[in-house]
Amino acid sequence: MKLKGMLKKLFTIALLLVTVATNAQDLDRLLNLRGDWKFSIGDNTKWAEVNYDDSSWEEIYVPRRWESEGFNGYDGYAWYRTKFSGDELEKEGAHYLRLAT
Repeated sequence: MKLKGMLKKLFTIALLLVTVATNAQDLDRLLNLRGDWKFSIGDNTKWAEVNYDDSSWEEIYVPRRWESEGFNGYDGYAWYRTKFSGDELEKEGAHYLRLAT
Protein backbone atom coordinates (compact mmCIF):
# COMPACT_ATOMS: atom_id res chain seq x y z
CA MET A 1 0.00 0.00 0.00
CA LYS A 2 2.89 2.39 0.76
CA LEU A 3 4.33 1.91 -2.74
CA LYS A 4 0.91 2.50 -4.32
CA GLY A 5 0.56 5.82 -2.45
CA MET A 6 4.06 6.90 -3.48
CA LEU A 7 3.40 6.06 -7.13
CA LYS A 8 0.15 8.06 -7.00
CA LYS A 9 2.05 11.10 -5.66
CA LEU A 10 4.74 10.75 -8.33
CA PHE A 11 2.11 10.50 -11.05
CA THR A 12 0.37 13.61 -9.71
CA ILE A 13 3.64 15.57 -9.71
CA ALA A 14 4.49 14.37 -13.23
CA LEU A 15 1.03 15.32 -14.47
CA LEU A 16 1.36 18.77 -12.90
CA LEU A 17 4.75 19.30 -14.58
CA VAL A 18 3.36 18.21 -17.96
CA THR A 19 0.42 20.60 -17.52
CA VAL A 20 2.75 23.47 -16.67
CA ALA A 21 5.02 22.62 -19.62
CA THR A 22 2.15 22.49 -22.11
CA ASN A 23 0.79 25.82 -20.88
CA ALA A 24 4.17 27.56 -21.09
CA GLN A 25 3.52 29.30 -24.40
CA ASP A 26 5.46 32.41 -23.46
CA LEU A 27 9.03 31.08 -23.41
CA ASP A 28 10.32 34.47 -22.28
CA ARG A 29 8.80 33.64 -18.91
CA LEU A 30 10.44 30.22 -18.65
CA LEU A 31 13.11 29.97 -15.95
CA ASN A 32 15.42 26.97 -16.34
CA LEU A 33 16.55 25.62 -12.96
CA ARG A 34 18.95 22.93 -14.15
CA GLY A 35 22.20 22.82 -12.26
CA ASP A 36 23.51 21.81 -8.84
CA TRP A 37 20.83 21.30 -6.20
CA LYS A 38 21.01 20.25 -2.56
CA PHE A 39 19.78 16.68 -2.08
CA SER A 40 18.94 14.42 0.85
CA ILE A 41 17.31 11.01 0.97
CA GLY A 42 14.50 10.50 3.44
CA ASP A 43 11.62 12.70 4.48
CA ASN A 44 11.38 15.32 7.21
CA THR A 45 8.80 18.11 7.38
CA LYS A 46 11.45 20.52 8.75
CA TRP A 47 13.20 20.37 5.37
CA ALA A 48 10.36 22.46 3.88
CA GLU A 49 11.22 25.46 6.06
CA VAL A 50 12.64 28.36 4.05
CA ASN A 51 15.53 28.94 6.46
CA TYR A 52 16.38 25.27 7.02
CA ASP A 53 20.17 24.74 7.08
CA ASP A 54 20.88 22.29 4.25
CA SER A 55 24.65 22.92 4.24
CA SER A 56 25.39 19.28 5.16
CA TRP A 57 23.33 17.93 2.24
CA GLU A 58 24.85 16.37 -0.86
CA GLU A 59 24.86 18.29 -4.14
CA ILE A 60 23.59 16.62 -7.28
CA TYR A 61 23.06 17.88 -10.81
CA VAL A 62 19.44 18.31 -11.86
CA PRO A 63 17.89 16.97 -14.13
CA ARG A 64 20.07 13.84 -13.81
CA ARG A 65 18.53 10.89 -11.99
CA TRP A 66 19.80 10.44 -8.45
CA GLU A 67 21.00 6.93 -9.40
CA SER A 68 23.60 8.46 -11.71
CA GLU A 69 24.59 10.96 -9.01
CA GLY A 70 25.76 8.38 -6.45
CA PHE A 71 22.48 7.10 -5.01
CA ASN A 72 22.19 3.95 -7.12
CA GLY A 73 19.81 1.39 -5.63
CA TYR A 74 17.94 3.84 -3.40
CA ASP A 75 14.16 3.66 -3.65
CA GLY A 76 12.19 5.96 -1.41
CA TYR A 77 11.58 9.59 -0.56
CA ALA A 78 14.13 12.29 -1.27
CA TRP A 79 14.20 16.07 -1.10
CA TYR A 80 15.71 18.54 -3.54
CA ARG A 81 16.42 22.16 -2.57
CA THR A 82 17.69 25.08 -4.61
CA LYS A 83 17.62 28.85 -4.52
CA PHE A 84 17.30 31.31 -7.36
CA SER A 85 17.03 35.04 -7.69
CA GLY A 86 13.74 36.45 -8.86
CA ASP A 87 15.46 39.56 -10.23
CA GLU A 88 14.92 38.53 -13.85
CA LEU A 89 11.23 37.80 -13.33
CA GLU A 90 8.69 40.32 -14.50
CA LYS A 91 6.46 41.81 -11.84
CA GLU A 92 3.22 40.85 -13.58
CA GLY A 93 1.93 37.67 -15.14
CA ALA A 94 2.74 34.00 -14.77
CA HIS A 95 6.18 32.45 -14.84
CA TYR A 96 7.14 28.85 -15.52
CA LEU A 97 9.93 26.92 -13.87
CA ARG A 98 11.74 24.30 -15.93
CA LEU A 99 12.96 21.51 -13.68
CA ALA A 100 14.16 19.19 -16.44
CA THR A 101 15.51 19.24 -19.98
